[in-house]
Amino acid sequence: TGLWSAYSPTRSQESGQLLVRKTPETQRALLLATLLAVRPDVFVEAIYAEQGQLMCGYGDKDVYQLAFRMLGVDFRMMGSAVPSVLVTTTGDYAGLVQLDSSGQSFFAHVSQAKDRLWQLLEADALQRCDFHEDQ
Repeated sequence: TGLWSAYSPTRSQESGQLLVRKTPETQRALLLATLLAVRPDVFVEAIYAEQGQLMCGYGDKDVYQLAFRMLGVDFRMMGSAVPSVLVTTTGDYAGLVQLDSSGQSFFAHVSQAKDRLWQLLEADALQRCDFHEDQ
């Protein structure tokens, strides 16, 4: 709908975790995303309107993807909606691991072992436990 009609449909995303390569192209896309997010009075209808009605689900999480698509800047999304669990070799919960589209570890959100993350990494004392969407 709206500006989205020019792009192939894709799934939604969360905006809480972004990994950014600081290239000039990426910086321009982030500036456009900021503009789209801070001026909803100007852009929300153009992005989400369909026959004069706003569609549900709009928000800051969508402006990243739209800005990158509008400027032709490459981006990728996590391959699975289901993260893996990160545990220590002693079985203690350490956090979550987002996976890329090939199933490789891409981003670790270490919530329970922040204070000892480097020690665990140096000791090779972290492991990934995978779950599947059907489990």
